[in-house]
Parts: sequence; structure tokens; C-alpha cells
Amino acid sequence: ADQETALADHAGASALFNDKQSAREWRLGANAGASVGRLTLLGELAYHLDEDLASGHQLPRYAAYSELSVLIMRGVEAALTYDFLDPEMRIRRNGLHRMGASVELYPFPSAELRLLYRYSPLPGQHEAFTMLHLFF
Repeated sequence: ADQETALADHAGASALFNDKQSAREWRLGANAGASVGRLTLLGELAYHLDEDLASGHQLPRYAAYSELSVLIMRGVEAALTYDFLDPEMRIRRNGLHRMGASVELYPFPSAELRLLYRYSPLPGQHEAFTMLHLFF
């Protein structure tokens, strides 16, 4: 297959256990992505459990993120995003949803300028911002 139609993919996982004096925390994560031509689809899922050792109370939660991006031209990408957070898995219907759209500019190899708008169905949760990443 030529480079325009070749499939590129990746997958990864992460884990963390932190045993503190008064609490324990567990984090598990998985991510994956695939690209075909100018389109890229990314996804990530994270599970987080905090435990208070004195009370035995546990707080389970998870978050998910997905992104579909397209390379407009060299150094310019556009993306649509969706992210979800369930801050307390034992409570029904308390998840937070956000949808977003962005334009990402890469003016030189070690810099990214991102213009992003995120929408949430909750009142007052709309965001528009600019991020500058400098890589070294």
C-alpha cells in the first residue's frame, strides 16, 4: 500500500500503585490509535481508585477521551474531541461530557499552538482557549 492509504496503529497501557501513609491509589490506563492517510483516530480510557485507609472509603472513577483529526496541510491539523469523566462510579448519571473542536498549528518542529473550543451540556462549562506547547 502507498503512504496515503497505509494503516498505522499503536496501543499502550499504564499502571500506577501508590501506597501512602493514609491512603492508597490505583490507576490503570489503556490507549490506542490508528491513522489512514490524513485521518487519525485516538482513544484513551483510565480507571482510578482512591482508598482512605482510616475509614476504608473507596472512590472509584474513570475517564475516557477520543479524538478524530485530519491533516489539512503540513503544519496544520483540525480535530474533533469527546471526553467523559465519571467522578464517582457508584452514583448514577453523574458523568461529565465535553465535545470539542480545535485547530493545531505546528510552526516549527518543537512547537504546537492549539486553538480549542469545548462544549459541555452543563451551564457555564463552555471553554475557548489557546495552548502553546514547546517540546525539548
